[in-house]
Amino acid sequence: MVGLGFVILSTAIPESANAALPGRVETVDLVRLAQHDRGWVDGGGPSLNVASGAAGDFGFGAPVCDGSRFTARPIVHPRSGLTVRVPRFAQNLEVMIRSTFGSRELSLSLNGAALGEAKLTSSWQRVVLPLKGIEPGDALLEIGLSTTTDELGEAPAVPAEARALIHRVTFDTRINARRESGPLDAPRVASDVIWLEPGQSILMPAPLQPAQALETSGVITLGESKGLRVHVDLVSAYGAVQKVASMPAALDLPWNLDLSRGGERTPVWLQLRCTGDTSGAAGLLMPRLTRPLSPGENPKAKASGSASTVVVIAAMGLRFEDAEASRGARPAGVLHARAWSTSPNSRSSLTSLMTAVSPLTHGVVGLRDEIPASALGIGREVRLAGLQTILRTGFVPMTAGSPLWEGFGDALFADLRRLKPHANHVLDSTQEILTYQKSPALAVAILGDTAPPYIPTSEAWKHHYGSQDEPPWPANESRKAVAEIIAGTRPFDKKTERYLRALRRGKAEETLQHIRTFQEALRSKHKDALILIVGLGGVLPGDPDGFTPEDVHVPLWVDAPDGWRLPSESTVDIMDVMTTAVAALGVRPRAGVQGTDLRRELRSPWPTGALATETRADSHDLAVWQDSVLLAPRGKIGEAQIFLPDGNGWRAEKKPPASRGPALDAAGALLRGWLSARERWNPDDYEAAVRRGGKDGYADPCR
Repeated sequence: MVGLGFVILSTAIPESANAALPGRVETVDLVRLAQHDRGWVDGGGPSLNVASGAAGDFGFGAPVCDGSRFTARPIVHPRSGLTVRVPRFAQNLEVMIRSTFGSRELSLSLNGAALGEAKLTSSWQRVVLPLKGIEPGDALLEIGLSTTTDELGEAPAVPAEARALIHRVTFDTRINARRESGPLDAPRVASDVIWLEPGQSILMPAPLQPAQALETSGVITLGESKGLRVHVDLVSAYGAVQKVASMPAALDLPWNLDLSRGGERTPVWLQLRCTGDTSGAAGLLMPRLTRPLSPGENPKAKASGSASTVVVIAAMGLRFEDAEASRGARPAGVLHARAWSTSPNSRSSLTSLMTAVSPLTHGVVGLRDEIPASALGIGREVRLAGLQTILRTGFVPMTAGSPLWEGFGDALFADLRRLKPHANHVLDSTQEILTYQKSPALAVAILGDTAPPYIPTSEAWKHHYGSQDEPPWPANESRKAVAEIIAGTRPFDKKTERYLRALRRGKAEETLQHIRTFQEALRSKHKDALILIVGLGGVLPGDPDGFTPEDVHVPLWVDAPDGWRLPSESTVDIMDVMTTAVAALGVRPRAGVQGTDLRRELRSPWPTGALATETRADSHDLAVWQDSVLLAPRGKIGEAQIFLPDGNGWRAEKKPPASRGPALDAAGALLRGWLSARERWNPDDYEAAVRRGGKDGYADPCR
């Protein structure tokens, strides 16, 4: 039986058991992707690491294979904890566990409420305890283990400090049926099978890939399987369920399920669940997500966009509308129209650029927030990899000793003596050092010309002023005028706003011309260089404490030697820039970065979201999904404003549209924290690698 999707039961068997069908490429191994659902904990996979967290990881040992061929994690502490997701309608908690070195007493509690106790032996058993008064959502499962007076032996792989081995934690949602506590006949965890028993489900983020499909190498069963069915659903951020397929477990044929949703590309969860009244289990063998090969694509070929020299140029204060209005020469490369900064505050956005994490993660949100010692620039990884690192800056709102600059071996900051602060001088100094650079290198140039006070070096601002009126002050006295505006001694009126905007656009025009000159000079020496140019966004000095999409909508140019360009539907933000730069040099970004490698858009473009935050008089959060923007005061989602593009910026909707549409729903979910487009919906960027054979922390010592 098929729901809104359709099913192809293919009899074509790939050359290898876990390969994608001809004409397609595997992108995600679902066994690994399923590790992101805390509604079950896998004793062999990284889901246990996620559930235990860094603070509780001390309570568990490394994965082992015991004498019964069960993959498990040793519990080495008398009291340990796991954060698990209690699904809706959960009726019973099930823990697959056994004692080590003798019998012990097991006690389990959820969010402090005692669930019950059980006697453990050295044989594998299933402990089933009913749930009463437990709300759905994240909950702390506490596991207590007594000492043992026995002195029984164990398999050599089991560490001496182990008190028990845990194989799996899951929930049963059936209302009128339950499994009983008792012996466990066979493993329910494997690195190449997703096992499901009646009443169990797994919820995982479905990557946003065009024309994707769910393939398996077949369905296998364990025990009594009569009447077992495996269901495949897609669940929206708001809980709407689209039923894709319902298959009898006894139908042992390879799967090829269409998950393309007719081209709809908003985020959903993929749900696998099992129904039936028997005691058996159904296993999806080698489950994987695939997509079509692009014309001429070789999945084994080296990724496009690799380079031996990478240059990142960041312009503080530069907004997309200013770059678009420029009448002079623009940077070489393709201007991408869907790039976003993380904050209009230059300290905050520059910290996000250099660390590849969001303001709410690195902590620099307000104008006076200190740069924490933990905010290490991503350039550190490049230096540790043995590559040359170069930094040149104009005037920037942080000192030379900031942790953002750690890892840059050749760093020079504007000081009016060795390096003047203007864009042409900063770029000339960068060009000079790169002229003689022959080994792989990362160079970062940060320009402050497009940030206040916008003192011009040409008359480019005049054609942006658009008025014959005398300007409020001479252009070369802008430093004094801006100081007065900030101090409140000079009014910020419509004429002042128009003049400051013209001065800023004039500076943008001058800066973009200098960047173009730099690119042409660099290309004569480094034809294979990758050059990324990005604005960081910002507001006019003295501007009222508002926050609009224009403040964080920024330009991004990709000037690549092989001409690769971002698909127009791809939404990116400044956290992606340094992540791409590092990856293009062959260096793996450190764990925890929230930026993604933009080159993945070449293989499989999909729309993702962007988040920005602003703190001045009040705190506001802004969420973008495709062409829809939601802006709300922090913690007041009900007061969110909707912005839609109108061809001349972003228009605030006076009343919500009759039909919000999936993009607005996705932006709302992003704003509420219900989804993380950066971490969950990009197959290249999960905590655990989702490609089969990846270094993802999934250990299966029994294989």
